[in-house]
Amino acid sequence: MSSVDAAYILSAGRSGSTLLNLLLGSHPAAIAVGELTHLPKNVALDTPCACGERVRACPFWRDVLARHGRKLGVDLAADPYALDLGFIGATRVVDRAAQTRGYKTAWKLRHGLAHARLANGVPLPSLATRRFDRGIEETLRLYATIREASGAQVVVDASKTYLKGIALHGRAAGRMRLIVLTRDGRASFYSRLRDGFDRRRALDAWLHYYERALPLVERQVPREHVTWVRYEDLATDPAATCARVCAGLELDYSPQMLDFSRRPSHVANGNDMRLQSDKPIRLDKRWQTELSDADRRYFEAAAGALNSRLGYT
Repeated sequence: MSSVDAAYILSAGRSGSTLLNLLLGSHPAAIAVGELTHLPKNVALDTPCACGERVRACPFWRDVLARHGRKLGVDLAADPYALDLGFIGATRVVDRAAQTRGYKTAWKLRHGLAHARLANGVPLPSLATRRFDRGIEETLRLYATIREASGAQVVVDASKTYLKGIALHGRAAGRMRLIVLTRDGRASFYSRLRDGFDRRRALDAWLHYYERALPLVERQVPREHVTWVRYEDLATDPAATCARVCAGLELDYSPQMLDFSRRPSHVANGNDMRLQSDKPIRLDKRWQTELSDADRRYFEAAAGALNSRLGYT
């Protein structure tokens, strides 16, 4: 029996985290929960679950919310934001009544303080990071509730925020594993350009994530507790990649992971792939032919060194 009971995926957006989450969640001993930090928002807005139901009607999430609400003494269906899991940095599906400018500003400060504490060992008064720390503890408690409700051994969380992932590992190091997922930065850059972002914003979303995350992961987390995955390997050889990730989670590889459409999943937040479980796994290489020479030069000047460090040439 594995001692690992939770796995957390760290990655910049548009790097394949939904695909990896669905594949791992199809393991008989695991359950994928998508970007779990967003669960209060998903309940408040009653967004679609990957099982085909809305979140409020999904039998799995109704059970989880009822069980966890009893522990908190709160009706989470009526008051979902009483479940405080940390910063909800939504960009596509946004609850504008909750995710206000003041909310984002306050969380930017909390994350800055949490980063300083991790990066420099800066002692901070408890009030400064109390809300951040509370989200970490509540997330670990919710993992336990999800295991109770599902019978799964390992909860796979694709919330991606590196500060949260590292902090979760720090609280539960013996039971927690991190999966660092990367993708060629030019593909991420192209994806955002295609969606209308200007060059700077399209680049910064990828560049700043890995510039900040990698040193902290390498310094704070033992190597044996981190599995490094490239999206390109996952898409071209999912069996071998999943087998390697399973080894990091102390699980035996199961071939049924590759057919994640056969097992209903309950991913409530992520890209639309979670709602199209019959979609074949294919490597998206459009950037190679559609990214302009000018945009390639822009990327190379600002981020080429980091991309090379991650193994992309």
